[in-house]
Amino acid sequence: MGFWIFMLIMDLLLPFTMIGFGRYFMKKAPKEINSVFGYD
Repeated sequence: MGFWIFMLIMDLLLPFTMIGFGRYFMKKAPKEINSVFGYD
């Protein structure tokens, strides 16, 4: 049972991370073009 709870958490980690970064960049978008955030 513990393995499946671990797998559920790992499967939900990426979508929640993407949502978090999306909300962060909606509020604080990078001002300059740079290679760190994929603007080139």
